[in-house]
Amino acid sequence: MRLSVALKTWPDGRGWRDALLLLLIWLVIALLVGSVTRFFRWEWSDSSARKLASFAAIAVAVPCLAEELCFRVLLLPLPSEVPSNAAWWGYAGVALALFVLWHPLNGRLLKVSARSIFFDPAFLLLAAVMGLICTLAYRQTGSVWPAVAIHWLTLMVWKVGLGGRVIAIGT
Repeated sequence: MRLSVALKTWPDGRGWRDALLLLLIWLVIALLVGSVTRFFRWEWSDSSARKLASFAAIAVAVPCLAEELCFRVLLLPLPSEVPSNAAWWGYAGVALALFVLWHPLNGRLLKVSARSIFFDPAFLLLAAVMGLICTLAYRQTGSVWPAVAIHWLTLMVWKVGLGGRVIAIGT
């Protein structure tokens, strides 16, 4: 049921405005953390426009939609399903921890070419903060789409202008 509700719910103007505010907060935090830790490198990708477009199209589904469905929608009850805020945030804390831990596991088992990135403490801190921002967007709207948009925009900005390599999704 949660999956269906999260996929079918389209946020209203207020929901998108709230998501945009969360995105701006995330942008400030990410730029500060990425700059201080030197995780970000201010450089444009040398990938072709075709490779970037292909990556962008695939990335909407994997990892963005897939991870948001798994770590937000499937692991978090709808706010109406939990008797208290504290209980909801308990679920959110577990989901966020699993989201962060997923990245090193993914680097070890599946995406071996990204292992050094997925084990980098700066990356894991950025993943935790982005996960929290996506969690807030999901909670505020009951829709997966603002979290997917935030996740996708984050990934694309990193890949295109902040030193993230554009690699094939399956490698």
